Amino acid sequence: MACDVYRPAAVEQLKTLAKTTNTTVFEKGTDMDPVDIARQAYTYAKDNGFDTMIVDTAGRQVPNPWLVDICHPCASSHR
Repeated sequence: MACDVYRPAAVEQLKTLAKTTNTTVFEKGTDMDPVDIARQAYTYAKDNGFDTMIVDTAGRQVPNPWLVDICHPCASSHR
């Protein structure tokens, strides 16, 4: 799922990669909250029989507490 809403090119990169690997990318553009996208993607994956979901977020090479905090609401809502 494309949850890097801070870099519009990231969504396009995932869509291009998905074409070459024949995989599905769940994306909602860059105007939504990443947590909302992740929640919708989880529902989509569950409803469509996917057993694996990869979340592409605004990651960086060094730990960033702010970015980790963004992921917590999504992870905790699906336990």
